Amino acid sequence: MALPTLRIIGFILGIFLITLAVSMIIPMLTLLAYESTDDLPAFIWGSLITFSCGFALGAPGKPANTHLRPRDMYFLTTISWV
Repeated sequence: MALPTLRIIGFILGIFLITLAVSMIIPMLTLLAYESTDDLPAFIWGSLITFSCGFALGAPGKPANTHLRPRDMYFLTTISWV
């Protein structure tokens, strides 16, 4: 796989991870609403680590003039589920 292809896959995975980290706010708010804050540090650390990894993958930005082939899209789908 060429480097620009890996960069676009990393960029898309970074956006997925940032979205996941932000969506972890909902369970955190639920824990606060039910005053069950024992598990709150786990969600905070998990969200911070996920956001950091997503930011590291997405920070270089989207490369210009990169097109994904079907093979690359299968790889992106598989790696995003993993």
